[in-house]
Amino acid sequence: MNWVVGGMVPVSEPFSNIISNQLKGLGFKKKNRNWYFENDEVILVANLQKSSYGSQYYLNGGVYLRELGNEIFPKEYRCHIRFRLTSLLSGEEVERADIVFNLEDRGVSQQQREEAVVDFMKSVFVPELQRYSTKDQIISSLRKGSTKRYFVHRDVVGFLG
Repeated sequence: MNWVVGGMVPVSEPFSNIISNQLKGLGFKKKNRNWYFENDEVILVANLQKSSYGSQYYLNGGVYLRELGNEIFPKEYRCHIRFRLTSLLSGEEVERADIVFNLEDRGVSQQQREEAVVDFMKSVFVPELQRYSTKDQIISSLRKGSTKRYFVHRDVVGFLG
């Protein structure tokens, strides 16, 4: 296992266990850096993405509509609706998330980092992802304009009206 110099955070998957612990009890199954929850209408995807340019990580969410495709384990970038944790936040919370998910920022202890990730998962990320658990919820969100900060594939808009 590789370790961050001067710390005890494994470089390979520093946030994976925290995210798994939050999603496991909700019925999500882990595959690589993705967690999947499925029902008859959708597959919800939580994705941990590492930056190519440093030790920054991103938490992404995706909704894959089964009627629009036949993938079993869609990658987040193949989902019909996609968002990043920071798109759900504003102001200081975006800055906080950027610091927490950046392993190069030494101003945050491992315990503070873990507590913040759990907080983001419980208070923001999971509730938002669960808002898209059914076709009716997706239609309602689209009509209300709740998805304006998200990527919504044009097939979804055409399909759902």
